[in-house]
Amino acid sequence: AMRDADVFLAPTTKSLSHTRARGSANDAGARGATLPGITEDVFTTGLDADYETIRQHCEDVLAQVADAEEIRVTTAAGTDITFEVGAREWRDDTGIVHEPGEFSNLPAGEVFVSPEDANGTYVVDGTMRPHGKLDDDEQLSFEVEDGFVTDISDPAIRDQVEAASKQVGRDAYNLAELGIGTNVAVSELVGSVLLDEKAAGTVHIAIGDDAGIGGDTDAPLHLDGIIREPTVLADGEDVELPRA
Repeated sequence: AMRDADVFLAPTTKSLSHTRARGSANDAGARGATLPGITEDVFTTGLDADYETIRQHCEDVLAQVADAEEIRVTTAAGTDITFEVGAREWRDDTGIVHEPGEFSNLPAGEVFVSPEDANGTYVVDGTMRPHGKLDDDEQLSFEVEDGFVTDISDPAIRDQVEAASKQVGRDAYNLAELGIGTNVAVSELVGSVLLDEKAAGTVHIAIGDDAGIGGDTDAPLHLDGIIREPTVLADGEDVELPRA
């Protein structure tokens, strides 16, 4: 249905963002947006934004990271992970979907890449399904080696990935995405991954499918975890992140 449309909007319970159906629709020339799990609060908080400002923040971040061979993310909470971008292309989501084939995940505002390799530890202290927004003293830890997650501290998330691995094997543990939020209208996390991953000054890291964002892994899940107050280095140089 999306492929046969000129324009599509997908406010669905389960996300269509990373599906082959959505990708095929864009490849066929349809332009559109997914809004998975959208609520009234997320709608009014995240969509009422200056999209030209979001576009400018995306361009500013892209200019700092696009040519870097290595991206390192650290936090006081214990994150210290290095990404090798390789030949993968950085992308942005500005929320501006005017031309055939263009796509946005609304609310918009991020710069992201599916890295070729990653190693280190990342600690989610923001928002992640199925928990929503984490308490101030709550953290989820993930170990990454050679581009795959090798240890997950949280039983509920570990169970999700293990279930997916029964279908696709090791690909369920793929380190799928590094994203940087650029939506300065989002001043605080609300517990919705859809909105919180776009919050300016945050980083999100995802496990699982990346075929829809420039990678080569098909998996039945894409689990984003939002990290607050990160330091991002591009080839050793500080990346200036937008702030709400």
